[in-house]
Amino acid sequence: MNARNATWHVERLQHLWNETDAEPEIEPEGEGEGIGAGDEFAEMPALVPGPREGQREAVQGRALLEKAERLLEKVPAEDRAEVERLMERVRTALTDRQWDKLTTASNELADILFYLEDA
Repeated sequence: MNARNATWHVERLQHLWNETDAEPEIEPEGEGEGIGAGDEFAEMPALVPGPREGQREAVQGRALLEKAERLLEKVPAEDRAEVERLMERVRTALTDRQWDKLTTASNELADILFYLEDA
């Protein structure tokens, strides 16, 4: 960027921030040509939102809790307390939106459910 462009950009920013009422006097080099030239506010591209933070983890955690609740009746008494403890850890991590803890708790609950399904 040369000094002429820099001056124009500074003046433009000052105008946008209402520090001055004057439009920039010098148009930067290379501008004013091409598609949408002259339009002060050309149409901006639409921003597409990315995946919400923790959405995948939350869905997996809820599904795992539903599965654990269905299997809880069939769980032997000696393992039931452990399953309930792990279910509570998943619920707490979901409520607190602690995605790393939710992943860890979900993995532990999934492991014990896998073991209990095969038994």
